[in-house]
Amino acid sequence: MQSMAQKLIASACLALTLPAFAGTTLLDFESMPAATTDLSTANPYAAQGISFTQNAWSMVSKIAQTDPGEGNFFRGLDANKKSLTRGALHLAVNPAAPPVGSVQQFYINVAEGFDTDFSLLYAASITGGGQVSIFSDADGQGQQLGVLDLSSGSVCEPREGWLCSWTEASLQFSGKAHSIRFSGDDGQFLFDDIRLQLNQGGNPVPEPGALALSLAALGALAWNRKRRAR
Repeated sequence: MQSMAQKLIASACLALTLPAFAGTTLLDFESMPAATTDLSTANPYAAQGISFTQNAWSMVSKIAQTDPGEGNFFRGLDANKKSLTRGALHLAVNPAAPPVGSVQQFYINVAEGFDTDFSLLYAASITGGGQVSIFSDADGQGQQLGVLDLSSGSVCEPREGWLCSWTEASLQFSGKAHSIRFSGDDGQFLFDDIRLQLNQGGNPVPEPGALALSLAALGALAWNRKRRAR
């Protein structure tokens, strides 16, 4: 019959082989104020190790359910013709001015990094074209791990010229990423529901529970040997 010490040691070994906790970060911009906001200076995700560079703006739909903002977009309408989605991320040099007619970019930096399940929603104008690229280091440095091409959008009802045709896009890549570059025609793109997941693999740092179990196993092993030596 297997001894208690042997069972404890076996359990500890199993715990140490399990992957570390997998965390998901969702950027949905629903908590932003109605006024269009420069995310490089007013960042609601700073506590999560997320930062934005210039040309990244939060924007709230003009027909939001509550606290309407300035953005000409929506994603679904309720019975009162109000947008079911309030906030989004806008690529622009100056959202209050006409587009400058050239390709612009901004970065999202992720201090902890992410390594799987990167996805987002985007809406584009009928002339917009762009890319989303993932890099191993901050600010687009290091190795480029993957690229998403963004297609032009389409005119949608009930308000012609508004951005309401949203496309879901995802990217599979190998390695650990720390930044995302969004590039495209100035003022022609909105992004939402950006999902970043860190699923630590390889040889992760053991979780506290696994460490405690390992120490208990070592103690049981020492006690078992001492008892046999008597």
